[in-house]
Amino acid sequence: MLSRVQLIVAGVGALAGLAANTNAQVNWVPSFGSGSFFSYAGGFSDNGFFGNPTLVGDSFQFTPASFIANSVNGVGDVKADRIQVDLTANPGQRFTMIKITEFGGWGITGIGTVRAFGSLNLIDMINVRPPAITALVAGATTPVPLPMPISTPGSGLWSGSAIIDLTQIVGADWTKLRLVFSNTLQATSTAGSASTIDKKIVGGPSIFVDIFPSPGAASVLAMGGLIAARRRRAI
Repeated sequence: MLSRVQLIVAGVGALAGLAANTNAQVNWVPSFGSGSFFSYAGGFSDNGFFGNPTLVGDSFQFTPASFIANSVNGVGDVKADRIQVDLTANPGQRFTMIKITEFGGWGITGIGTVRAFGSLNLIDMINVRPPAITALVAGATTPVPLPMPISTPGSGLWSGSAIIDLTQIVGADWTKLRLVFSNTLQATSTAGSASTIDKKIVGGPSIFVDIFPSPGAASVLAMGGLIAARRRRAI
């Protein structure tokens, strides 16, 4: 028979094991591969909310199924996750920009708030220098533009982006880096109210991690603006 002390120790060990399993990383499938000018390895998320990416060209595209925060009758909800992956440029290539764009829906009935926030960190794996960090900028896009947090009753779509232009950082070229993106969805409500925010687009991916090579960020941004203008004219 186990003593009381042994039972306590066993219980603590079981709780520690449960916590470890809860916080265990979820590896991408596949966790390594290559784009047109780089290779990647060690891709994972902390909680699996992002799901597995599909590499289309040089863009990691995620279609999460359960990245959603729901608050009902005053009980708040938070969904948080983090992705990490190591990127290595092919010989003669370099990274010039990392851009993350995400889309989703939101809704508030009664009194509540919804918010999406996060940060993009890039760590140089070769040269000693501070990491490049920027915050996710997000807000409602429909039915009217609204900054986060959103507290206006109604429903619509939202989007967010985080961009780091590596060509603006003084020093050696970025040829091997660790990409870390932390992301949180938060919903609150009062008694008798409800709110929700998710990352979901019907029939397609809702999170894009775009990796850019030479010739540089300026031309990429110009191209992105041209494409957006064409889409607006098409609509």
